[in-house]
Amino acid sequence: MFSVSALIAHAELEAVSRFIHMFSGRVIATDDLGVFVLDSSMQDDLTVDVIEQYCDGAIGVQMTDDDNTVIRARGLGIDSPSWCQFSASPQDQQRHQP
Repeated sequence: MFSVSALIAHAELEAVSRFIHMFSGRVIATDDLGVFVLDSSMQDDLTVDVIEQYCDGAIGVQMTDDDNTVIRARGLGIDSPSWCQFSASPQDQQRHQP
């Protein structure tokens, strides 16, 4: 896993796009899993669209106005069109266990 946002901060989108294309091709050829991290709040829509074209799916994570974390998945056979509340803190996980 690596940050595409960091790459874009240091290189032009065209160069990053070529690298992601080459890298994703190698991931596919070796039947592995590639995970790209992109902070969409730091990028314009065109940049996000260019990078997403090389991905089979996307998991969006964002904070709500009341400091809750919500997620949404697209692709990979787990499409969820609406945002779902999510918590990864051990305290919240214990509250939700049966």
